[in-house]
Amino acid sequence: MLRPFIQWPRGPAGREFRVIIFPLFAGLVWYACYRWRRRWGGFAAVVLGVLGVSVLWSFDVLLTRLLHSDFPPVLFQLLLCSEAGLIVLVGVFVASLPRERAELPCRACRLSWRVWSRRIHGARSAACARR
Repeated sequence: MLRPFIQWPRGPAGREFRVIIFPLFAGLVWYACYRWRRRWGGFAAVVLGVLGVSVLWSFDVLLTRLLHSDFPPVLFQLLLCSEAGLIVLVGVFVASLPRERAELPCRACRLSWRVWSRRIHGARSAACARR
C-alpha cells in the first residue's frame, strides 16, 4: 500500500487543521495585497487568489466526476464561492489603501509633522508639550 507524502494529523484535531487552510490562504493573499498596495502587484495578488480558488473548484469537479461520475456536492462549492468573494472584497480594499501616512498638524499650534521631534507627546507637537 502506498503511503501519502503529506499525512494529516489523526483524530479529531486533523479535521480542524484542514479547515484552517482557507483562512491561511486568504491571509497570504491579503498580505500580498498589503505589501504591494496601490501598485499592480496588489491587484494581481487578488486575481491570483481568485484563480487559485477557481483551480481548486475545477479540480474538485473533475475529481468527483472521474471517481463517482456525478456532480460534486454543493456545500464545498458554496464554501469556495464565499472564499473567493471574501478574498475579492477585502483584497481590493487593502490593495487600494494609500501607501503613505496622513500627516496632520498639531492640534494646538498647527505645526507640521515635519517640524516635530521624533518623540510624539500625545497629539501635540514638541513645542506645545514643553509649555
